[in-house]
Amino acid sequence: MRGFILLCAGLGCAVAAGRWIARERPAAPRSVAANSVPDSFPHVTVEVLNATKTPGLALAATLRLRHLRLDVVYYGNADSGHGTRSRNAILVRRGDTTGVGRAIAALGSADVVPAPDTTRLVDLSIMLGSAFGTAVASHR
Repeated sequence: MRGFILLCAGLGCAVAAGRWIARERPAAPRSVAANSVPDSFPHVTVEVLNATKTPGLALAATLRLRHLRLDVVYYGNADSGHGTRSRNAILVRRGDTTGVGRAIAALGSADVVPAPDTTRLVDLSIMLGSAFGTAVASHR
């Protein structure tokens, strides 16, 4: 009888320990910095084109856009056929405007232009204007 009681007590302890280990624990709180972007944003590919005569603007814009988790796959100078721009322009290439808000947050105001182009493998083409150059110069 004594062995049976010890067996039941041991079995009870094992069941209690198993339940304690398998219990659901609340998720650990995630700390999110005030200026960070959540991981839930969809993937957006971008090309950045400097449509001014000021060197280095495309790289500066690229760094800002990547900080907001936009995937900049190319940056460089715009074709001379585009002329110089005073305002930024965001050309929506694939019809999805998902990344436009983040691009405007990074670069300041911009004209949003639907410009479908299936030959470009990007969601957005950003043409930088001299207004962006003025904003970059004022932050230095």
